[in-house]
Amino acid sequence: MNAILQDVPQATTPSESTIYIQDGNALFHELTNLAPTFGGICLQILDIMVARKNFIFSTDSYFPNSIKAQERVRRGCSRKFIVDGPATRRPADFKEFLSNDDNKTQLCNLILRVWGSESAASRLDRCGTAVVVVGGRAYQLKKTNGDVSYNNVKLYTTVYINCNVTY
Repeated sequence: MNAILQDVPQATTPSESTIYIQDGNALFHELTNLAPTFGGICLQILDIMVARKNFIFSTDSYFPNSIKAQERVRRGCSRKFIVDGPATRRPADFKEFLSNDDNKTQLCNLILRVWGSESAASRLDRCGTAVVVVGGRAYQLKKTNGDVSYNNVKLYTTVYINCNVTY
């Protein structure tokens, strides 16, 4: 890694126009000191995101017969847990909960509900652009007159990679 990065200039501090793209599923596995309810976990994740000012929080899509799904089945999965709403208490073993695709789908859908609710409104005051991608669809969250709304948006992504490799 040091050899690859030796000619790369030091990164500058992100500007106000920087937008952070977060792999939501990776963040699920990094969470510590979890809230006791799923609604609390959703707000905990939102607090992490609004600290970045502008963000896109993207989660995986789950297709039953995909290669990725087959790999998950091979690794094994936990039982399906019913997430009935924000007040549902999280299981003691959250990592095990995350090993089931249905569980993660429920959590992703709940994130959209909670982040679009009144309880998220004051948190969204602290950020600029807030986009959440759930089930392959992107929603921009906006706070207007104390209420949060989310509208389906199209994301167009252009990635520029500049690599100078010397052998």
